Amino acid sequence: ATSGTPALVEEAELRAASANFVSWTFNQETLPSSEELTKKWVTEHLYQVWLTEAGGTLRDGSVDGESTLDLELRFLAGIERQISEIDLCVNGDEPSHLDEAIRTLMETLIHISK
Repeated sequence: ATSGTPALVEEAELRAASANFVSWTFNQETLPSSEELTKKWVTEHLYQVWLTEAGGTLRDGSVDGESTLDLELRFLAGIERQISEIDLCVNGDEPSHLDEAIRTLMETLIHISK
């Protein structure tokens, strides 16, 4: 799923997120919980979407490469922090608010990066 040429931007985002997720999963000393796995994949996907949305601004030449990388890493850390605070209720007793939280976080990231 992570090889070959993607036909759509969304497909490229999903492939990159999945590749990063799989790599991270294999590098864990112990098997992460379902909640940790879910949060990691969502983080990777949101990060890839943000990179697509902010890509033009990040690579327009107005900022040097080192500063751009620093900005990307800060945004990734911010996404991780926000996602870590979401209660997924993975036991099935209550519905998750993941969809709403993701939508709000993505809108915020896009707004900030413009």
